Amino acid sequence: MKRRGFTLIELLVVIAIIAILAAILFPVFAQAREKARQTMCISNCKQIGIAAMMYLQDYDEVYVPAEIAMPAPPGFCGVNNYNGVCTSIGYLYWLQPYSKSNLYSRCPSAKATPQGAPGTAEHRLNCEGRVGYGAAYPSPAGYLWACGNPWSVPSKNLAQLEKPASHVFAMDSIPSGTSSYPLWEGRGLYMNVVYSPFPTAQGLTPGAGFHQRPHGRHSKLVSVVYADGHVKATPFEQLYGVPETECARDNNTYCSRIDLNPNQYPQLWEKWQ
Repeated sequence: MKRRGFTLIELLVVIAIIAILAAILFPVFAQAREKARQTMCISNCKQIGIAAMMYLQDYDEVYVPAEIAMPAPPGFCGVNNYNGVCTSIGYLYWLQPYSKSNLYSRCPSAKATPQGAPGTAEHRLNCEGRVGYGAAYPSPAGYLWACGNPWSVPSKNLAQLEKPASHVFAMDSIPSGTSSYPLWEGRGLYMNVVYSPFPTAQGLTPGAGFHQRPHGRHSKLVSVVYADGHVKATPFEQLYGVPETECARDNNTYCSRIDLNPNQYPQLWEKWQ
């Protein structure tokens, strides 16, 4: 019996079919992978929300500060390198007693922060679990500078929020200031805060060099913890009033200068006031 192999044309047809199937299926696999990461991120955010609500009950319904800059306590992050040095310690660290872990506070789709040697910023951020999430500032999470000349922006009390279920507390975020963005790009460093898009109305200065904004890293959606503890995937424009593509302008720092008027954005103001 005479055996017959593939002709060149038949081989090319098979290769073309495989290429077409790959072009169709690879994006589907990528979307499925990102959907799984989004699910993990929402689970992480739920843990942040639960820990924040537990903290709230222990501290007379006052929200955890986004950051406390203070002389580091002995053995902070398991080493003595920080002892007495003024160190920015973020809200995720203060919530750890209610979670017993810092692993929940690392967004799986966020750029990873290298581990770093003890005493470095990278080491501190990994100790705190500060990888991809920021607290809404200046409301409801405040700020305390306890080094040198102390000053503070007090965190809000739950009763001060008109609609906690509509008010943002923490979310996916990314540095976007002229100083903070290069540190994220080069070293993977994140901030503890997410600045309000209403800086002037809330006593902040527009265009802060160390600025951080929401980040729609999950199929253009931002995982948001609201002030009552629930979590929702929210479009970026519903948080900052502009398409996220605008943030890429001016070397990815344009959104640090957003300064909205509450009267023109009443529904958005409800989320941040």
